Amino acid sequence: MVRSYTKGLDEIPVQEGAALVSKHAKRDRRVAHIGSMHEKHKSDVKKKWGPTISHLLTAFWKFLKTPSGFLITIYLLNIVVSPDTSKLRTPQQC
Repeated sequence: MVRSYTKGLDEIPVQEGAALVSKHAKRDRRVAHIGSMHEKHKSDVKKKWGPTISHLLTAFWKFLKTPSGFLITIYLLNIVVSPDTSKLRTPQQC
């Protein structure tokens, strides 16, 4: 049998009045800075299109460089570009 060193949430001791320390401080700061999508939508401060498009292209390039990202992109482009064969005329219909 394998021994597990993980503890359930009910087994972790919590001190009263102590601040919780997260293992993911960088992620927590980013999430706290961003806020929820509803808060971003309702805020008066809007981001410009330039950084948004730049971020989109950077993320897509990272995805495209992976083997599965390349294959998925080729597959989706094949679906979009391929014609609908049900609407093509046969030689007898011309």
